[in-house]
Amino acid sequence: MSIKVSVIVPVFNASNYIERCIYSLFDNTIADECEFIIVDDCSTDSSVLLIERIISERKDKNIKLIKHHYNKGAAAARNTALNIAKGEYVIFVDSDDWVEKNYLELLYDNAMQNDSDITMCGLYKESETDSKIISFEIKENSDYVNDLLTEALPGWLWIKLFRLEFLKRNNIHFIDNINICEDLIFCLKAFSATKNISYVDKSLYHYNIMNQNSLTSTMTTDKVQQLISAVEIIEKLLDGKYQSSLLNLKSRIKIWILKKIDDITPYITLYNECKLSHCANSSLLNRLFFLLCEKKMLVLIKLIIRYKDR
Repeated sequence: MSIKVSVIVPVFNASNYIERCIYSLFDNTIADECEFIIVDDCSTDSSVLLIERIISERKDKNIKLIKHHYNKGAAAARNTALNIAKGEYVIFVDSDDWVEKNYLELLYDNAMQNDSDITMCGLYKESETDSKIISFEIKENSDYVNDLLTEALPGWLWIKLFRLEFLKRNNIHFIDNINICEDLIFCLKAFSATKNISYVDKSLYHYNIMNQNSLTSTMTTDKVQQLISAVEIIEKLLDGKYQSSLLNLKSRIKIWILKKIDDITPYITLYNECKLSHCANSSLLNRLFFLLCEKKMLVLIKLIIRYKDR
């Protein structure tokens, strides 16, 4: 029997969440027709023990547990799984999230009905106090690359089902050691290579923003450098196109870095080419923010950052 979907789950120190994640996948309506590739990226907590116990309970499922010998990062973990995936389609799930029971079936059926290279769905953004539905509109003849750059379409991986043959034919994979913004890079490559895209107008994925240990919850100098490298890769991918949208992306990333990092001084002049202080369609607060960056007025910059975080 052919495998409908290869479900890829990279894991690193996810012991607080991994059971809910895996059980939600195994309980999916077409789980018996899928394979589950779990890549442990050298966890130091009890994640592997929990995974092995679940696997021993659910021997009816097609499960592969791969263990990295040293920590390589989420991008490399996904590549490890992609290299052995055998499904018609492939999807990526984060180990601290969970999914609806018909997540795989609805995405797969929609992809088959539309002969799609990429099929998307909506999601729930889960906080401690709220479960917020996030959906978006797929417009016919839309410029999906531009939509990804401007956030009209989210760059998240886990709400997108990809045809595996399409990924292989176009040599679409992750870049090792780029573990921030790597999903946007992957999606930009994929959306640049096809217009054969469809959408399931239902929220099927639960995105957990409560995990304080997630890669983006804290920011270090190394992570900032990865993010800057990711932007350089995106700029090369765009090859001189989408300049306005690229500036939009750079400005958002600069604001995010300055909000997350303790010592903002080295990054005050980052992406000065954005010149958002002169951009008519930018908000007044953003224009003020970039004007203050140009003037290197650190105290006022921090005040605006605090205001934006409220």
